[in-house]
Amino acid sequence: MPLLSGPGRRTRFGLGRSRPRRAASALALAVALAFAAGSAQAVPRGFDVDLDDRNDPVRPGEEVVYELAIENSLLAVAPGVVVTDLLPPGTSFVEARRAPGWTLVPATVLADRVELSLGDLASCGAVDLPACRDVWVTLRVDPGVPPGTVLQNQVVMTSSDPAGFPTHRSRIFTSVGSAAIRAARVLMPPTATGRDTVSVEADLARDGRRSPLDPAPSTLDPREGLRVVLREPGGTVALDVELPGSAFRCRGTGSMRCRLENPSAWRALGLDRLDVFLPDVASQRNGAQVLVRTTKTTLPDDFGPVLEIVVESAGTTWSDEATLAVGSGRLSYSHKQSDP
Repeated sequence: MPLLSGPGRRTRFGLGRSRPRRAASALALAVALAFAAGSAQAVPRGFDVDLDDRNDPVRPGEEVVYELAIENSLLAVAPGVVVTDLLPPGTSFVEARRAPGWTLVPATVLADRVELSLGDLASCGAVDLPACRDVWVTLRVDPGVPPGTVLQNQVVMTSSDPAGFPTHRSRIFTSVGSAAIRAARVLMPPTATGRDTVSVEADLARDGRRSPLDPAPSTLDPREGLRVVLREPGGTVALDVELPGSAFRCRGTGSMRCRLENPSAWRALGLDRLDVFLPDVASQRNGAQVLVRTTKTTLPDDFGPVLEIVVESAGTTWSDEATLAVGSGRLSYSHKQSDP
């Protein structure tokens, strides 16, 4: 079963996931500072909430954590602010905490939603204003939710003064499963002597953390060794290789990239490339990102339409499947997760 993922969420492998709301180019910053210098007040931007998931994918039975970036950059206090989380089917509310002390937020739990009372919201988030106070909401995914399910979460922020502070909504998509294939491709050259190539990019699941004060969750460490399998589920195997930790060269501190120390040593087994990117858990949501490519492979002409990746390390297994999205006769298959 293919996993799905939300629109506008993908980045190139190894770059992690950006947060556009908080990112600013040097040019935009210079313009803002120049404007602020000639203005008595900062430019109001709005009353809004930006929803983001802190771990994606999430295993059935585990917790998914959402970050709510709360903002009121209007130059007035927003009275009676309530954020309503419209709980995705198959999830239940655990708790909500708010920066900077990460104390519990008062919550009213109903059948299909939870209401978080934030009280009066002072101006924040603009030039010369205090930083806004994010809220982290923890939901539990029911154990019976099948891998491949997409959780569509939506929050609604309101004020007791709707005329001055109009209602704002935000939504996000989270994959359920131990892994999520972001893109995969199978290439078959038209010549009989050509070699086939399979490449897969996938994110691996990790537990959520209810606040930045919680211990960092465990994730894949290639230096413990790992096994990678690319195949049709229950069918043709394109790659099945087990690598010791000594096969990798890792660099970085906050985030780490691990690559094969000597790729030529593994090409005889069909492995051409294997990269593992371990993001800094303080700022990124994935446990690990894996890019694997195998060449010098001979596949049957009807390989597909389902492609599976399996990663095993230190007694933990991650796996996902992707279905055929684009095909070109019998020569070229393209597998990629769809957006809902």
